[in-house]
Amino acid sequence: MADGGDAAIDALFLSDIASKVLVVSNERESDIEGALMDRLRNKLNIEILKGQVTNIVGFQVVKAIKILDYSTQREVEKSVNGVFVSLGGVPMTAIVKKRWSSY
Repeated sequence: MADGGDAAIDALFLSDIASKVLVVSNERESDIEGALMDRLRNKLNIEILKGQVTNIVGFQVVKAIKILDYSTQREVEKSVNGVFVSLGGVPMTAIVKKRWSSY
């Protein structure tokens, strides 16, 4: 998952149904703060890794992901059963744009 508030909320939701959630943040500094970060840290099945996903390994079924770990500058491979990509929310403003343009 990408880092950010939306990814944090997604990770918290997934942590209730998955045995482990790995959040891969391609930001060197997290923009998750306060109570939301505290909730992430308190979940034993959430791991946050600063790095960049370089490859998804598997054929028809995901087996692992390769990550460039920013702290070591080495590529690591983590076994996973699936990948959830969180790119953040898209504001749905079109519905109000039409309404407000008539004023």
